[in-house]
Amino acid sequence: MIGVIGAFDGYHRGHQALFAAASKMSQQLEKPWRVVTFQPRPRTVLAGAETVLFTDAEMTKLDRWFGLLEPVKLSFDERLRSLPPEAFLEELLRSVHLDGVVVGQDFRFGYRRSGGEAELSRWCSAHRVWLDIVPSVQDPEGQTVSSTRLRKIVASGDVTGARRLLGYGWFASGTVENGQGRGKTLGFPTANMSLPGTKLRPADGVYAGAALVDGHAYAAAISVGINPTFGDVTERRVEAFLLDMEGDLYRRPVDLFFLQRLRPMIRFQNSDELSLQIGRDADRSRELFARLWPALPVPVAAC
Repeated sequence: MIGVIGAFDGYHRGHQALFAAASKMSQQLEKPWRVVTFQPRPRTVLAGAETVLFTDAEMTKLDRWFGLLEPVKLSFDERLRSLPPEAFLEELLRSVHLDGVVVGQDFRFGYRRSGGEAELSRWCSAHRVWLDIVPSVQDPEGQTVSSTRLRKIVASGDVTGARRLLGYGWFASGTVENGQGRGKTLGFPTANMSLPGTKLRPADGVYAGAALVDGHAYAAAISVGINPTFGDVTERRVEAFLLDMEGDLYRRPVDLFFLQRLRPMIRFQNSDELSLQIGRDADRSRELFARLWPALPVPVAAC
């Protein structure tokens, strides 16, 4: 088997280059290839990270969309992460029979990430394992595409930039829960999304987006943050106004795609001003949905 090894938080364009290299090696060796990753994710253990670009459930959707065989998930426990580089690789070989290895040039492994290209090359040569170290992918501005950079971009609210680095729209999957019903009173009923606590939220503001419900896509105006106009909501919420959609969404699963940030959160003088702005947000969201959605790869449509 050929292993594409890494700690994946989504599959961006750099990871997709690894997949292409693995597919080529697979044809040469006439062996299947699979993603080899770690559970729990190393950055949540080593760096105490609390949020991820994509949850485990969302990663499963991405696995299916990319046509990946079920990833091999190695337990990233205290013993594994304390192993020196060579012992780490020996443990890897005991867990998974590898005929070939594909990694990115920034791949690090072993205790305190002390192993790199030199150690991996020596080990693969000694064990007659094919190795392909794939150069990092650069964006048009010459910056490296990475998950760390993507998390910063999404957190800043630049979902358009995230889409360019991913090659598909950044999305959040959750279920609809009961809200205060204020949107319905204003004439714009919203779906209050329940998302896992580990899911990264973009910067507060209003976004044009798309909502997938039972395989059908609807234009959506998405609000992230508190409601500064009324001041009675203290926790950050993700709420979506699904345009041209009728029916009860309570407890139904929804995939929200963030297409473009429209504006920051604004405190309006009264509910009438807020209603007028929501109407403008809805019109702009419908326009962007019609323009962007038809050409956008949708990684959950077939799941």
